[in-house]
Amino acid sequence: CLPINQPSQILTYDHSFFVVGWGKTDKTDAPTTLQEALITRTNLDECRKFYRNSEVNDDLICATGKELKHTCKGDSGGPVFFKHPFGNTHRYVQYGVVSLGGNQCGVSKRQPGIFTSVIAMLPWITQQLQ
Repeated sequence: CLPINQPSQILTYDHSFFVVGWGKTDKTDAPTTLQEALITRTNLDECRKFYRNSEVNDDLICATGKELKHTCKGDSGGPVFFKHPFGNTHRYVQYGVVSLGGNQCGVSKRQPGIFTSVIAMLPWITQQLQ
């Protein structure tokens, strides 16, 4: 599902997201099964510090992985989603798209990743769907 622009779906820092992909699991290995990781949103300043020459703007989400699990080469374009309450059940809502990560996968616990925010791009997405 796509997010809707309602206060109940606006996420703050320290929210955790799921990310899945077929990216490398370390420097050389490509997985044979779809991989999953839990990442936590952090302040954009963390990404600004880490990616000094990149343009990190408010249309992006900055997040770090836990226990060296994060995105890597081959994960770009994949979904970043959240299990959101919906009535008596839940729905998985896509909040981001894997965009940029560091060169060293599975090495640094503090290496943040950059994800394009679906909420920021929602006007463009809905226009394209018309």
